Amino acid sequence: MSNAAVAAEPTTRTVALWGATQVGKTTTLAAYFGKHRPAWVVRDDSDTRMSLRSFQEIWNALQGNRLVPGTTMAIDHRLRHREGFTVLFRDMHGGNARNVLTSREDAEALYRADAAMMFIDWPGTNAVAGRAAIENALQELDPDRPTVLLITKCESHLSMADFALFAMDPLEFAQRQDFSRELRESMESFTRHFRQGAVFPVTVYGWNGTRPAHFYDEFGRLVPWHIQPALVERPFEHILGKLGQRKEVTP
Repeated sequence: MSNAAVAAEPTTRTVALWGATQVGKTTTLAAYFGKHRPAWVVRDDSDTRMSLRSFQEIWNALQGNRLVPGTTMAIDHRLRHREGFTVLFRDMHGGNARNVLTSREDAEALYRADAAMMFIDWPGTNAVAGRAAIENALQELDPDRPTVLLITKCESHLSMADFALFAMDPLEFAQRQDFSRELRESMESFTRHFRQGAVFPVTVYGWNGTRPAHFYDEFGRLVPWHIQPALVERPFEHILGKLGQRKEVTP
């Protein structure tokens, strides 16, 4: 058998994080790596340690009831997987997600990524930008690409009990009469487009008892307050499982 016929795993697999500004991409990354310390990460690697330090700094800030600055440019986080490949999480600048004509580099990176994590928060002041980001991603991404849609900031609109029901079956829960029509339409367009798509409600701030674990400052921004992240690990485990199953033959 020739070398050309031997299956070989690529050394790096890229996961693009795509969504509007302040939708929660960076904080969700930090909550996953800061709180859960996933076992798949090989820490005896310089790039991995650098990424983990960055996530830990953000996680510490969130735990200290401090806001985290928004992403002003795409940032690559490289982490070594115990299966022998590197996972590169490309944290996109949210401002570019709503206008791909002026940010072709990010759009091309999204198109070429091995998998994508798309973020949309509960519709509010950011609703137009959030919807535009999702619609742009549907134009760029292949329907066969492993992709997840994360619904963020659920704690501001749902009780813990309703959040659990939403997480169990998002589309069925979205058929409720009091559910956001805008959010339901985004979820439906996502699931129609992607053959391997999955929807995951998450919350980085969570609840303190029955109350959301945040408050609003004088500028109307959500400030974390004794946060309790919920289910942030599920979309990562789904995507990493898909990437781990992938086999390719190099020409």
